[in-house]
Amino acid sequence: MSIAREIRMSLQRHLPSLLPGFLVGALVGGVALWAARELAVEPLVAGSIGLASALVTFAAFGVIAAVRAQQLARLPIARLAHVIRRLAEDLDPQARVASEGNVEQAVVIEAINELMTRVGHREQQVTQRASAVEAALEQRDTEYRRAMARVGIESSKRRRAESEARRLASAIQHGADAMMVTSLDGTIEYVNPAFERVTGWSREEITGQRPSVLNSGTHPKELFAEMWQTLLRGEVFRCTLVNKRRDGSTFHEEKTITPLRDGLGNMTHFIASGKDVSDRVRAQEKLEYLAHHDVLTGLPNRALLSDRIEQSLARARRENTAMAVMFLDLDGFKAINDTAGHQVGDRLLAEIANRLQTSVREHDTVARLGGDEFAIILEGTKSMSSVGGIARKLLYSLAMPVHVEGADLYVTTSIGVSRFPRDGEDVHTLLRKADSAMYRAKEAGKNTFRFYSQLEGDEDAQRLELEQQLRRAIERREFALFYQPQMSIDSGTVVGVEALIRWHHPTQGLVMPSVFVPVLEESGLIVEVGDWVLREACRQARTWRLAGLPGLRIAVNVSARQFAKRDLVGDVARILDETGTEPHRLHIEITEGTIAAKFERSVEIMRKLSALGVKIAVDDFGVGYSSLNYLKRLPINSLKIDRSFIHDVTTDANDAAIARTIIALAHNLGLDVIAEGVETLEQMFFLSRQGCNEVQGYLVSQPMPPDQFAAWLRENPRVRVRRPTRDGSAPDAAAVG
Repeated sequence: MSIAREIRMSLQRHLPSLLPGFLVGALVGGVALWAARELAVEPLVAGSIGLASALVTFAAFGVIAAVRAQQLARLPIARLAHVIRRLAEDLDPQARVASEGNVEQAVVIEAINELMTRVGHREQQVTQRASAVEAALEQRDTEYRRAMARVGIESSKRRRAESEARRLASAIQHGADAMMVTSLDGTIEYVNPAFERVTGWSREEITGQRPSVLNSGTHPKELFAEMWQTLLRGEVFRCTLVNKRRDGSTFHEEKTITPLRDGLGNMTHFIASGKDVSDRVRAQEKLEYLAHHDVLTGLPNRALLSDRIEQSLARARRENTAMAVMFLDLDGFKAINDTAGHQVGDRLLAEIANRLQTSVREHDTVARLGGDEFAIILEGTKSMSSVGGIARKLLYSLAMPVHVEGADLYVTTSIGVSRFPRDGEDVHTLLRKADSAMYRAKEAGKNTFRFYSQLEGDEDAQRLELEQQLRRAIERREFALFYQPQMSIDSGTVVGVEALIRWHHPTQGLVMPSVFVPVLEESGLIVEVGDWVLREACRQARTWRLAGLPGLRIAVNVSARQFAKRDLVGDVARILDETGTEPHRLHIEITEGTIAAKFERSVEIMRKLSALGVKIAVDDFGVGYSSLNYLKRLPINSLKIDRSFIHDVTTDANDAAIARTIIALAHNLGLDVIAEGVETLEQMFFLSRQGCNEVQGYLVSQPMPPDQFAAWLRENPRVRVRRPTRDGSAPDAAAVG
């Protein structure tokens, strides 16, 4: 132990004994100093006397304390207490006390040392336990921090979920679609304001009821059975329903019902969203009516007639009966229409349609093909004489005068008849042969009828010969492509071309596609020729681009057989790659009939073509089975109005209404509209007023070989449309725009 520590410990031990001596000495010194001053002793002497008195007193007390300490040190108990105090002051469990003195002291000291040993052991245990507790506390602190971090994350997730739930609730509450939430048994638990507006039911009135209060009774029970089966499987159910409002009126609703699940994946509710599509359905019904009926007379048009003939053929085959098709053309109608005007002509046609309907049986079909041409389907005909009797009745009925605006108008009709199964077994053949027979009736002097005769035209032999010539034409590469420009109405610039096939016949010269394409399709040769057209058109587009011409899109028609190929998409991709043609420059044109034949597969192929970047147009739109339900699902970019609607668009109210409706429909669906067969400025002005995007026809230019088109395009960066010649074969030289 160091000297400083010994002195400190000695002072600590003896200070209590010396303190009284110090205080008494100070008191005595003070009294001596006061007495010296009272006796007038010098201050220095007085101070010395006081200090001396204090020191003497303090020394005396110190001697007394020392004697007392020595006395206590001699006592065993005092000695032991002294040792214990020193041990306590050191606080060192490893310290030990030397055994000295008598036996009793030695025994006590040994006990003290044993106690200190146990204290040391206990200190080690306490230290170990303290370390363990400290480690546990650190672990708990780490776990606590992690738990708090997890709590923070979960809290953040919960806040986000609550925020999303609030946004979802707000979207449902303020959404434009009618929303309804039901329990699993169909009990209505919630409806949003849009539901109240659409149905007329308030939330208070409808809550607790079942959705069947909206049932209009239009749909079969099987539909709702299918709905519940779908929902209970946990799947989404979609359909368009005719529902009933609170006031009893009906509306068309596009409904989507979705099962809701909890966190464990159990279904808890159903949520139904509905969109009132009544306006769209009415527009679709109107378009379908316009597409399949004649607006003037209300009769079926050519498209619906073809469908009716198909149905009649199916019944005739099933019942093993015969049927007939009549083709009628009015004699002298053009003269009346030109002299009396279109209004009188329209009223005359309406009366003719009425007489035709009253002259045939109830189950027969009367259709207007256009202009002054009509067709009639006669089902269940037993003999030629029965058909002839109906034909004579028609001739007599139509020969009677028609009273219009105070004048009696007279027209007659020429009728051609074809029969199933004698003259043909399909729509195209029966109509074609009835038309041929009608022309023979006109040649016979009009106002009569004729049956088709095989002896007057061996068309099958001619078709076979033509097919053989086409096969040789493929081998000899006699086909060529001509290109007809497509012009933007707004800018007057050429934005694309359509590739049109021509046949350089070795003896007949240039043959138009209407002559040989039907035979290509019937024989299947159209697939090989169609592939060549696609490749050649893409190659030509690249040639023009390398020659410095502006990048144009190029439209190529794809036939039904070509579209049905197993790998059409792969063929298109390879041709684009081989020719270096940008996919968006290629526009593939497909007819409605081709798409409708196998709709789901057609949609799949079209989506794959769109994924390549190829654009798709529906060609000859309006002459097939136009359906908004199909149209909205098609991945298409544009519609092409068939030339049959354009030819009389400025003079025929039906054609004008159809063209106007098609343009409005296309724009509502975000599609461009191209009108083909435009030959007059009046037609283009009408189309421009309706918002048509592009035109194609002799008004812009006739189809041209590739080199001629390139030269024409360089000379016409902006197209100056030209009025066609009277025969419509080519434009004259007078620029008019």
